[in-house]
Amino acid sequence: MATNAVIIKDALSFGRDPETLVVTEEFCMARPEMFEIIKKKSEADIFIVSNEINRHFSTLDKASGITAVFE
Repeated sequence: MATNAVIIKDALSFGRDPETLVVTEEFCMARPEMFEIIKKKSEADIFIVSNEINRHFSTLDKASGITAVFE
């Protein structure tokens, strides 16, 4: 599981595609260019969730707004 947009983008660049992406609406609005890059490079199922839901499974003290689940 990765909870950092740069790490997720780098993993995609190295051919590692997550099974699932969970993204908050806030992340999509705050970092639209990063979301578009990740969305274009990934074939993962993408779920857009609220910040509250995202905080429940993020491993960070302050949730980043994006989480990728890798096999």
